[in-house]
Amino acid sequence: MNGFLNILKPTGLTSSDVVSKVKRILNQNKVGHMGTLDPAGSGVLPVAIGKSARLFPYLTYKRKKYRTYFTFGKTTDTLDSFGTITEKNGFIPDKEDVLNVLNAFVGEIKQIPPKYSAINISGRKAYDMARNGEVFEIKERTVNIYSFDYIGNFSNDTFIFDIECSGGTYIRSLCRDLGKKLNAFSYMSLIIRLKSGNFNIEDSVTLDELLNNKNEINKYLISPYEAVNDIPVITVEEKYFHKLSNGVIIAVNEADGIYRIICDSEFFGIGEIKNKNLKLTTYLRENN
Repeated sequence: MNGFLNILKPTGLTSSDVVSKVKRILNQNKVGHMGTLDPAGSGVLPVAIGKSARLFPYLTYKRKKYRTYFTFGKTTDTLDSFGTITEKNGFIPDKEDVLNVLNAFVGEIKQIPPKYSAINISGRKAYDMARNGEVFEIKERTVNIYSFDYIGNFSNDTFIFDIECSGGTYIRSLCRDLGKKLNAFSYMSLIIRLKSGNFNIEDSVTLDELLNNKNEINKYLISPYEAVNDIPVITVEEKYFHKLSNGVIIAVNEADGIYRIICDSEFFGIGEIKNKNLKLTTYLRENN
């Protein structure tokens, strides 16, 4: 089996929990997820089966879109509703004040990921170190916020936003930093991933649906070719089939860049063209 599933992750499960369940449902060993969602988060979780995992480098840092709830007046150690309250003062900013500062977070910004995160620190997960009470620092990173839109108020202290951002963005950090900008404590009380690259929540499948229809998995399976449909295509003559299979560089006329390679009506994988030379970089043929 080879392809992607657009799983609708429920709140409470880790992304690894979802992978384990998919493995059991489909009786497949080669299963992995793309773009971790925290246990508190729900929504789109792309899951790769078989050789499709080789495409993760082309998918992981695609744009993401979230519907998120930010609660003001207090904060927690994990910056979400699963944590322990560490500070509070009850101050709730006005809607106008919130709207006035949102643009400061749009574009290329710097942020520090939460200490309760899967960031790797000298071979260890940051959340393990945080749980042990260890003192450590996480390096600042650059991310892109493409849009940060106010949707409405869920309650007096909780604001709803839609955020579109680059891969690697921590929404909990964005919530923390927005609160600081407003001189308020804040934490992320809810998050739903609406989109991850080409995977949209409207097309997602729940684990129960998958379990109840596991004998009809093809209606949910997204082909590797379709999963990266934003990458342009190059068709190579059939006579180069074996050369491609053996990693031989082929002369072409197309411009430099990354391409999906088709040869003999088969999707070979992803290749890169440099100076009119095509090299297969990610091999996806079923029979290799």
